[in-house]
Amino acid sequence: SHPEIQPTLIERLTVIYETEANPSYKAALAIAFGLLGSREAAPMIFEDFKESKNNEFRGYAAVALGLINYAESIETLRTLLPDKNISPSVRLQISTALGLMADKTSVEILIEVMGASETLGLASASAKALGLIGDQDAIHPLRDIITNPNLSDLKRSFACVALGLVSEKTDLPWNAPIITDNNYLALVPSLAEVADIN
Repeated sequence: SHPEIQPTLIERLTVIYETEANPSYKAALAIAFGLLGSREAAPMIFEDFKESKNNEFRGYAAVALGLINYAESIETLRTLLPDKNISPSVRLQISTALGLMADKTSVEILIEVMGASETLGLASASAKALGLIGDQDAIHPLRDIITNPNLSDLKRSFACVALGLVSEKTDLPWNAPIITDNNYLALVPSLAEVADIN
């Protein structure tokens, strides 16, 4: 909202980022760069993402790269997405990053990840990423997952979620009328799940 101060802010954040050793703080700074859309910071974040062994930092760094729309990171992120040696939380954030960058090449991988996912978080992240990308090429593979009785209910249900998100045509998320003005303190588990799908 104040573009005139963004260069100064980015400059100061860069000084802090380059000297920060705490992965949690560094992750927060990466997200700040992402929210500012700082293309200048993207190569630095990407290099740290590749070199870091800290899962918390790597996950948030991936999201930051997605927010910045740093296309140079897509191939690396896409390669890591199906890697089961990468923690589910980081793969979740990588899915989000690819979705934010609307990487249509990742659609097939995301569908495979969702079909093989063993956790709610990873299935949900894959569905959300497919929805963010919004590629109609996902429709038929998702339909195949939904109609396959040999797959778990979890996988089939999130294939339904992904199909709905891919087909969403309104400006607001489909669940906006359901969650608007709801008391978050009084959410029942089923409504909490609906609120989390966007």
